[in-house]
Amino acid sequence: MANLTFGYTRVSTGTQDPGSQVETLRARHIPADRIYRDRASGGSDPLRRTGWVRLLAAVREGDTIEVVEASRLARTTRKLLAAVWDLRERGINVRLLREGIDTGDGSPMTEALLSLLGIFSELERDFIKRRTREGLAAARERGRVGGRPPAIQGDDLAALRAAHAEGESLRRLAARFNVSTWAVRTALKGVENEA
Repeated sequence: MANLTFGYTRVSTGTQDPGSQVETLRARHIPADRIYRDRASGGSDPLRRTGWVRLLAAVREGDTIEVVEASRLARTTRKLLAAVWDLRERGINVRLLREGIDTGDGSPMTEALLSLLGIFSELERDFIKRRTREGLAAARERGRVGGRPPAIQGDDLAALRAAHAEGESLRRLAARFNVSTWAVRTALKGVENEA
């Protein structure tokens, strides 16, 4: 059986589009049925990603996995190197297209470049996390609170609190206000914090 080339794509959120990664892999003549996809954080363990696990089950010794860039595979040096080493031990080649790295050549320079890429990818992720934390803190200082608005507000919140004070159950309150019991608990938590 001939050696096959597979593709792997990953985006972090539901709003991101893997289209450009898929197009890049398709332009390299990888059939759509051999391109595996995930929507997961780059910091997540690749072995917990459905698409990656399915890909690992499909590849055989001598096959190649192409990934558009290293950060699509992993965002930490440890996870990137662990994934690549695991594949190499199974006789599977990895090509990181943007970085121009092909683990099939087995050169010491490839090993060094993989380590450096992992370090820079991890550094970039840390910078993103830090900027996000700083941005959220600055917004809080300006009085802005992030996140989803409360499910129960205004007159409904007052009515919910009054009904709860009279002993109505969380389940009944949730049905009455057409929200989850979690939303009711969250709204009532504000009452506890005010006391």
